[in-house]
Amino acid sequence: MHWASTVSRDAGFDSANGLTEVFSGASVCELASLACGDASFDVSGASQVTYTGSAAAITPNVSGASRANVLNCTGTRANVNLGGASEAWVDVGAQPLELSASGESTLYYCGPPALVARDLSAGSRIVRVR
Repeated sequence: MHWASTVSRDAGFDSANGLTEVFSGASVCELASLACGDASFDVSGASQVTYTGSAAAITPNVSGASRANVLNCTGTRANVNLGGASEAWVDVGAQPLELSASGESTLYYCGPPALVARDLSAGSRIVRVR
């Protein structure tokens, strides 16, 4: 999805296969009640994505003042890549979380703090929200 698009997908997507989405240019997307294998999102250019449902693993790649919210995604391992003043909201439960962040980016997460593997630079930070 590109160039200031807005979309909402609600239910109906249930697949053991992976889901890969690209959002750029101030796009806004809500992906609700989805179930899939691995989910990967490339979010850039002041775009926003909210994902609810379940996935075996989730990989938000977020840059350019964008935001990804996967707080309501269950059963997932997360590998979060942030850059350029971006934000991600992730609930890791008891699953592993890996983070690479640069350029004043922030990861907000729920879950045990010992599960966070970090590669932070250039003023990026991690905030545990509960």
